[in-house]
Amino acid sequence: RTSSDITIMDIDFNGAGISDPAGGMVRAYSELTNITLLRVVCRNQGACTGMSGNGDTNRITGFFVVDSELYAYTAGNAVYTAVQQGAFMGNYVDDARGPGYPGCALCGAEHGMRFQYAQKTAITNNYLGKAWGNKHQLTIRGAPRGATGAVESDEYDTNRVYIADNEFDNTSDGVQQVTFTPTSDNGCTWVRDFIFERNYVK
Repeated sequence: RTSSDITIMDIDFNGAGISDPAGGMVRAYSELTNITLLRVVCRNQGACTGMSGNGDTNRITGFFVVDSELYAYTAGNAVYTAVQQGAFMGNYVDDARGPGYPGCALCGAEHGMRFQYAQKTAITNNYLGKAWGNKHQLTIRGAPRGATGAVESDEYDTNRVYIADNEFDNTSDGVQQVTFTPTSDNGCTWVRDFIFERNYVK
């Protein structure tokens, strides 16, 4: 089933915090097109967005997160997606609460923004603050190659990604602020054709 042309806007999702760290705001694992989150607040709950289609070759076409605040999240990532034709602009992302967070034995937050796959995507004018531990404020991956069940076509390589005018504020020891890497040392994922300019990395 395919869902399309959905806008979620001007809603404050305030979760149960560390008493329910596995909750989430918006999650979808199916074929989707044209999904917009506009002026949304996600706080005190698990992963804010989990939008990745279904499998390595299914992706969201047209996913936009604009002028939103995603912070104090207790599981996964503030943004997790596999996207073709997306824009992530003017967002505030901060305060990941991962394993070892005081008073929260089940907390599991990781990255600020994690793109498992991206094509024709703009990431601009965002503030990215505290990730957790040795995780990343922004990490960009690609569909796997060279393994059983992996894709073998460059159709699914991560490419044409524009990253500009963001502020990466490193407030956690050990954080790798921006990475373009496979999921693990054993992975083979291809990324190409990036522009990274006018970002403030501190």
